[in-house]
Amino acid sequence: MPSFAPSVTSSRVGEVLQITLARPERGNTIDLAFADQLASALHDVDPEVRVILLCAAGDNFCVGGDVRQFGSAERPGEFIGRLAEIFHEAVLALAESPRPTVAAVRGWAAGAGIGLAAACDIIVCGRSARFRPAYLSLGLSPDGGVTWALSRALGQARALDLLLTDGVLTAEQAHRAGLVSRIVDDAHIDAEALKIAELLARGPAAAYARTKQLVRTAAHTTLADQLQAEALAIAASAEHPEGREGVSAFIARRPADFYPRLDGNESGPQSAQEH
Repeated sequence: MPSFAPSVTSSRVGEVLQITLARPERGNTIDLAFADQLASALHDVDPEVRVILLCAAGDNFCVGGDVRQFGSAERPGEFIGRLAEIFHEAVLALAESPRPTVAAVRGWAAGAGIGLAAACDIIVCGRSARFRPAYLSLGLSPDGGVTWALSRALGQARALDLLLTDGVLTAEQAHRAGLVSRIVDDAHIDAEALKIAELLARGPAAAYARTKQLVRTAAHTTLADQLQAEALAIAASAEHPEGREGVSAFIARRPADFYPRLDGNESGPQSAQEH
């Protein structure tokens, strides 16, 4: 039986789940196997995992869909629609995860690769990084959450300009626009991303989940509704063992110990999902 190298691999670094896009010889292009493996990795997360770190092997983060597969499909509309459906499961799993998510981006993030990176909470970007939609040059409209991410980061006018002209954003431009969180030298991308992930793994998991939810919904609510949501969230946080520990540690002038959990019946990620 022939053996095939996986397109996506997973490994644990303490409480951090490191998911690696492992198709470097093809620029980590997205085909059916890639999309399916990525979605599975994000859906089957161990409850003890507190942070998800998304990395990529090779010189590029992800150059988008596998155009060769597109061209060889007998029914391209049906094939690409199915591929998008599976890939979107992975994007949504990242975006809606109660755990903090960190992406390490180097080289090209093109097409759906932009949406994949933008689904993460914190994007550590190398100076070599370039962001290109690449859809219109193929006669295709965007997928992977690219229109969602670019519209929010750039605004409608600049997003349309970039998409319709198939322009390129440098790392500096993406950072100024708010599409990425941090820029570091290429040699330090993976180390910096892991450092951030490990820092987050020691933090208050349930409060992280509430904060993510508040930020994600802020653009679509009135101030009054957002204030109400914040009041409910901070009250729930104050009752949670993490909140009690954080306040006690502040008063005692000592570092807060959010992990391991103070209540043996609650783990960080599980309690974050429940609230």
